[in-house]
Amino acid sequence: MWEKYIDHSIACILNTKASVEPYWHLHVKNFYHEELFEQILDNTNWDTTNTLVTRRGNTRIVVNPLDQTEKWDFFREYSLKFHSKLIETVQSLPGANKEHHNIETELLYDCTGGRQVLHVDRPYINVSLMIFICSGGDTTCGTTLHRNENDPGKLIEFVPNTGWLIVNGPHALHSAPEIKCSNRYSIMHKFNCGPKRVRSLILQKENVKN
Repeated sequence: MWEKYIDHSIACILNTKASVEPYWHLHVKNFYHEELFEQILDNTNWDTTNTLVTRRGNTRIVVNPLDQTEKWDFFREYSLKFHSKLIETVQSLPGANKEHHNIETELLYDCTGGRQVLHVDRPYINVSLMIFICSGGDTTCGTTLHRNENDPGKLIEFVPNTGWLIVNGPHALHSAPEIKCSNRYSIMHKFNCGPKRVRSLILQKENVKN
């Protein structure tokens, strides 16, 4: 079962043509196998007890599925089998051939009024892969890839089971507009260049700056 899910996502990456505007990235579509995506949708009522973080008007809740309750056992098992193949695949991409030590997977829940300010990812992150899950039908709450601080180059609309892969660096500016819908669920895969960070909490508070 897992093999067909993994093969589906790997093929999605390998068959996606890279874009170079405003910088190198992949705009992936139909990323998770439809059966797996249906299970993810069935579990989007994530337990967010005591994890509300408000910072400068932005609200983001982060849930680590590998530490989650039994209802996420399917995704935990999938991730453990998927990560090594995912690292191998991303390392083979001409634009992302860095040494990745591990992957962190996070379930992101952005509440109404939240937004991601213009930023680049933290230095320990080599590559980020975000997959949009659901947003109440609002396609405008996706991610904007910027040419520079004054020039928003490309909006990747929030369409379920699509997303983006970018290589971190000073050029990789991105942001997300204010969330106008009731919620926005996404899954983020972070390819890290250093030792795996300890994540002991079931639900972890995280700064809105990834």
